[in-house]
Amino acid sequence: MNENTAKLGKLRKEIESCSEKEAADIVEAAQKAADEAISAAEKEARSAGKHSSRRTLDKFREDERRRVSEKRFSESRRVLIYRTQLADELFSRVEAEIKAETQKAGYRDYLVRSVSQAQAYSSVDNAEVYCMERDVPVLEEILSGRNVRISVSDSIVFGGIIVKIPEKSILVDLTLDAALEKEREQFSASKEMQL
Repeated sequence: MNENTAKLGKLRKEIESCSEKEAADIVEAAQKAADEAISAAEKEARSAGKHSSRRTLDKFREDERRRVSEKRFSESRRVLIYRTQLADELFSRVEAEIKAETQKAGYRDYLVRSVSQAQAYSSVDNAEVYCMERDVPVLEEILSGRNVRISVSDSIVFGGIIVKIPEKSILVDLTLDAALEKEREQFSASKEMQL
């Protein structure tokens, strides 16, 4: 999981630098064009010296400011869409890697650590443990000798466990699904993923 967290951090940096420069260049070019157009209109108004030219200049300035503002918004939106696409691609790769990791021998150790983490909240005796069907035999071995009911949960897609201790109204979600969703939410909440 630490490797995947490092990959998320790396992607954040890639996303920030990749399209931000391009958007800044476009906005800068639009601002420069607006400044040149306003400057030309001001020169024209000065040479004409008429009151109506001043109103025309004010309207032109307003129109140019609106155009630049719309361009900035459009480019910011484009950058955000691009970043979202990159994030979706990254999380698709992370999901594939998680699925591959759960097929390896080290996944059993992850389940053992998850049971230990659940015990930090309360004893898992008299608990209900939910897992994927493929994890039932491993958890039966890990939890042998304890008064625990193991059930299959269709809501778990990647792996891990959910421990429910009804006596104490405790529910501990230690699934890889929940960990991935938390990472996705934190990533989406970062200022780089906002307009």
